[in-house]
Amino acid sequence: MDANNIVSAFVAAADQYAVNQTESNLKLLQRHLELLVCLTSEEANLKFFKTPSLLSSQCITHVINIFLDASTKQSLIPRALSILQNFLKDDILFKNLQSTFHVHSALSTFLLHYGVNTKDPLVLHCLKVLEIITYNIKIDYIENNFENLINVLLNMIDTETPQLVKISLHILSNLCRNNSKVQSYICCLPSLKLIVKKLVNILNTSVPSIILYALSILCSIAPYNHFGTKLWTDEHLMMTFDLIIKLLFCEDDSCAATAVDLFTDLVTNPKHHPCIIKSSNLIKCLKKISKSFSEVPSKRVVLYLKFFIALTGYPDVLQKLCTFCVFLLQIMKSYRFTLC
Repeated sequence: MDANNIVSAFVAAADQYAVNQTESNLKLLQRHLELLVCLTSEEANLKFFKTPSLLSSQCITHVINIFLDASTKQSLIPRALSILQNFLKDDILFKNLQSTFHVHSALSTFLLHYGVNTKDPLVLHCLKVLEIITYNIKIDYIENNFENLINVLLNMIDTETPQLVKISLHILSNLCRNNSKVQSYICCLPSLKLIVKKLVNILNTSVPSIILYALSILCSIAPYNHFGTKLWTDEHLMMTFDLIIKLLFCEDDSCAATAVDLFTDLVTNPKHHPCIIKSSNLIKCLKKISKSFSEVPSKRVVLYLKFFIALTGYPDVLQKLCTFCVFLLQIMKSYRFTLC
């Protein structure tokens, strides 16, 4: 497939449809969107979009504009979402879509115009893309459409569908972490006490990943509220650390990443240090990692290294670590600057 020709044809079709939204122009745009989906589904073709150029920038802009136009035909959305999912498989494009094109804002705008019907497959598809794009995101300001998204996600916690509860909590977890604007917005809501109560009640569920995402949200907003001291008791911390260690080895990479992030956030607090030392599962976890280190994919290796780096600030734990896996410390030195 010739990337230049396919992208050029798509941009031309998008320009033509923007000027004259006839049925024939719509069908032409749909056909070129389908070709773009096929093109971007092959990883080797993504290099075309990683190279800064006017054509690649125009292409991505047109894909995102599909979500921003309130008059956009519904038939275009699934194809545009598939293209975004293909882009998000590449780390460079992932960051570019976050920082330059603000895809999260475009998807929020679409949901505001389209409405959120939890039984609509299109809404679920959109939320799944948001679940990916909002990881490690930096949010400096909150628009009206983004406020709407946050409130929709908070309301979705009450749905009876576990999948939607999990997705909404995961997106909120991503949005809250290291984003003071989002944290303060949620903490200023009149319904904050009810939100916290819902999140605490979720901790009684039987789904580990859902518990993890609820804990991550509570950890992010706890510094702004008095309930933080009540929540993170020694007993609750021990239970949380055990859950994190359990999910560190789950098959879901995004869930494991959230587990490491929550662990990193919790261990930075000196008050939590004694609980880490007391954890009977910590040394077992370190041994398990050391045995499987050479067998796991590179993404999981990075997570394990982040987990170890989070522990290097505690001499007692570091000493225990050194007694049975000195070679891991050598590996950590080579990764330290790229991961921090």
